[in-house]
Amino acid sequence: MAEVVEYNRAEDLESLREDWAPLLAQTQGATFFQSLDWLQARSRWLGDESRMRVLAVYAGGGLVGILPLSISVEQSRLGSLRVLGFPLNDFSPFYGPIGPNPTATMVAGLRYIRRTPQDWDCIDLCGVNVQQHDHGRTRRSMKNARLEPIESDWHTTAILEISGTWEDYMATRSRNFRQQVRKKTRRMEKSGELEYSRFRPGGAAVGDADPNWNLYNECVDLSRRAWQGSSTTGITLSHDSVAGFFRVTHELAVDNGMLDINVLRRDGEMIAYLYSYIVGGNILMFKTAYAPEVADMSPGIVLYAKAFEDSFARGDLSLDFGQDVLEIKTRWATRLVQGRRYTYYSSQDWRKHLFTLRRYWSNYRRRHREEAA
Repeated sequence: MAEVVEYNRAEDLESLREDWAPLLAQTQGATFFQSLDWLQARSRWLGDESRMRVLAVYAGGGLVGILPLSISVEQSRLGSLRVLGFPLNDFSPFYGPIGPNPTATMVAGLRYIRRTPQDWDCIDLCGVNVQQHDHGRTRRSMKNARLEPIESDWHTTAILEISGTWEDYMATRSRNFRQQVRKKTRRMEKSGELEYSRFRPGGAAVGDADPNWNLYNECVDLSRRAWQGSSTTGITLSHDSVAGFFRVTHELAVDNGMLDINVLRRDGEMIAYLYSYIVGGNILMFKTAYAPEVADMSPGIVLYAKAFEDSFARGDLSLDFGQDVLEIKTRWATRLVQGRRYTYYSSQDWRKHLFTLRRYWSNYRRRHREEAA
């Protein structure tokens, strides 16, 4: 029989530190957002806005897996809703249990949730990668725990799977796209002295944990000047609401050897960056920005080409473009992955039927738009 131990405070998770990293290393599709340091930083950043419910699953005398969950309060026209789900914060396109035994971890964790006092109105597990890693595990585990889920679409993510050589990969792209990349790169090179560099520290474990604050501050300054800096719908490294938190997580990512920054300079000045996280050779592209004065030269495409070519040379495994799938991203991608979400509404909540109807109607309209396109 599995035993589940629940943790609700960031400091209490320290007792799991020795086991956490080895489990994360054995997690399919692991990201920096599943690391112990990130979860602790998130809990301290949000404070009372989110209550941690991290479940450690033990069996056979040892820790077999960890299921990170949190409760947040969401507001709607139907009132406030206490939602139990993964601690995503829209930072990561996918999430799931940590460790080499995700099915056992998910089953034990959800059974525990079912039998303990209910402090939630809705369970909403978003960002489930059914195609590559989950294979229906979350849906079956919820049913096993008598939490019959409503299944719906989440974000679509573009993935570039790295195999073979850069030349082999580019040969699979359209002729028009290849010509476009070469043309924009040549134009950028003619405009000044172009320099590409990559910052990927190995981490504290190998004595390579300098956060390079000068480089980070350059990225923040460029974010502030870029069009995203004035956006009210998104967040960048420079936005006041998250700037302090991102500085903390930057240093933590460096310590864990999970940071990856690609930079493009012209005549010594940064004109574009790609801020990412890397775990086990899999890169999650997180934030990017480019100088407005070079926007007409497509610096993003030029930086992508140089960064991706370097990843092929290094032997990286994959590049995840994140949640926003734009046309230019799909032109680089080798596959699109549709994330799924699994939702269960408490039978005690009268709003269950209204939320269910709204979710089904939203999915119907999305499918109708896709078919029309």
